[in-house]
Amino acid sequence: MTGCDGIKMKGLLAPKWVNTGESFRLLCDYDLGRDAMYSIKWFKDDTEVFRYIPTNQPLQYKSFQIPGIVVLEKASKPNNLVLSVTGAKGSGTYKCEVTIETPSFVTLAESTKVTVMTPPLTPPKIEGVADFYTPGDLVDINCTSLESKPAAALEWIINNQKVSNFVL
Repeated sequence: MTGCDGIKMKGLLAPKWVNTGESFRLLCDYDLGRDAMYSIKWFKDDTEVFRYIPTNQPLQYKSFQIPGIVVLEKASKPNNLVLSVTGAKGSGTYKCEVTIETPSFVTLAESTKVTVMTPPLTPPKIEGVADFYTPGDLVDINCTSLESKPAAALEWIINNQKVSNFVL
């Protein structure tokens, strides 16, 4: 058989969107080949979140406090990190980094973006409404929804009918 029998990074599986208060799973897919693992580390925006070093006795696992997420240690495994989202700061780039043992200490990494969905904190605000209109009046009204991710989809409904023809 020809080819490399060493470590290969296959990918990082993660949801694209999560909600505040939910838990989500990151799966680091790799193949060590004939190599031995030195460590697997997880990062959020280049800040370490979780590490597993099999030769560290008795503490093989270590997690770190990061704003926006909590590591669920009991549900996590070295290549399978489970996080609980505590707020919008949980959005970011997550990375799995696998390092093999001596003599080479090769490190491979894979990353992906996860965005925390946040609903608007307040109802939409409508501005510019007059007390009275006559048929044929040009109406200039603004509807704004603040601080949601992704941006809130707004639509106008007049007399229980969705408005489809309007100029922006």
